[in-house]
Amino acid sequence: GGPNSIMIGPAGPYGNLYASEPNGTIVGYSTPGDGGTLTAPLPGSPYAAGLAPTQMAFALLTSSSSLAVSLYASDSGDPNGGILAFAIASDGSLSPIAGSPFATTPNAGPSYLLNTANSTGNQFLFVSLSNASQIAGFSIDNASGALTPIPGSPFTAGKGPGTLINGPANQLFVINTGDHTVEA
Repeated sequence: GGPNSIMIGPAGPYGNLYASEPNGTIVGYSTPGDGGTLTAPLPGSPYAAGLAPTQMAFALLTSSSSLAVSLYASDSGDPNGGILAFAIASDGSLSPIAGSPFATTPNAGPSYLLNTANSTGNQFLFVSLSNASQIAGFSIDNASGALTPIPGSPFTAGKGPGTLINGPANQLFVINTGDHTVEA
């Protein structure tokens, strides 16, 4: 099959294109600033990425003196409902973050990811658990990119939660495809 998801990283040396593949890899290509033409695969690409990585999200890590970025991917094939976490090197290559994959709920079918921050700058990753009718929430360590479950996570959602967005006042909205609702 073809790519499940594509994303372009933040600007600077991290502005590369990444594509999740259903064969357990993430492919990375450099995208120079001259119009975004894909040039060559990034060093070490494709990267081993669980069983079936799907949606991805980035996080800018803010506790170091230099820019650091992490990439997260839901692994719909992981029986533990795993979330893959990678550090992005300055050359764009990916390396697993200690503890990855981070478990959610067994057979949960993790799908959509949303990285958001609160007013104090703490970052969070929310994950739709489509098969479990839940939303998993993690805090993101601003030094390492590691994930820690938020107390009370996973949270109950409607049937078949999917796309997640954040609202202007620390709100989280989810489309529940199984029961045709939007939940806040």
